[in-house]
Amino acid sequence: LSSVEPNIILKEDIQAPITKNQVLGTVTYTVNNINYKANIIASHDVEKSVYSDLIVKIGIILLLIIIFVLIFVIIKNFSKKNKN
Repeated sequence: LSSVEPNIILKEDIQAPITKNQVLGTVTYTVNNINYKANIIASHDVEKSVYSDLIVKIGIILLLIIIFVLIFVIIKNFSKKNKN
């Protein structure tokens, strides 16, 4: 018997929440020229993290604040140059 290596194919659209027994992909083995294929299933539920959404929202808010501060500084410097 030669070494047996799995061919794992996961679905590309896997996102939380995941329910127990949800099919996440397939695994295929070839042994003695016979293919064996099985589903990869979730062993338990996985809830969607509220923290990832919160982190993204905080990041967007911080980015907007930085942009507004930069615009304010540019306008302030531009108006100082025009007064001279």
